[in-house]
Amino acid sequence: MKNNLKMHRSLSSKDIKNIRNKCSMSYLISAILFIFGTIAGVTIYELYFDSNPDAINQKMAVTIGLAVLFFSVALFFIINWKYYSDIRTNEKIQLKKILQDKKIIKDYYKNTVSRKFTFIVDDINITVTQELFDSCNKGDSLIFNYAPKSKFLLGIEKSRNNS
Repeated sequence: MKNNLKMHRSLSSKDIKNIRNKCSMSYLISAILFIFGTIAGVTIYELYFDSNPDAINQKMAVTIGLAVLFFSVALFFIINWKYYSDIRTNEKIQLKKILQDKKIIKDYYKNTVSRKFTFIVDDINITVTQELFDSCNKGDSLIFNYAPKSKFLLGIEKSRNNS
């Protein structure tokens, strides 16, 4: 059996939600950039370039704010263009791989024990849910769902016809 059989499917609503969640941190980054960039830009202008130090030049403050807003929105789209492209094309790639081994890793931290359930596939450790861990055995076929442009792992599932 080939280890890397490729199939194309459309994205589910859960896949789209996962891809959008991946973009959530860039909203925060863009907002922080806009706020601090505008404050820094207006402050630098007022301290070094304004001929009237007694009042804020409102036209220049608005111009600086709009320029920083444009830059932060552009940065947002640069960071996320692959994810939104995946949503627009509405396609995911499914790769079939063989489970080499599985193991439970115990992590001891501050008098508590947490367990990580890991699969070894293509000599790489991948953390999975306990439900998937319990349902699979060494040598089973797994289906890895990827978004094609961003290469974002959408999920892993057990192949229905394990052969």
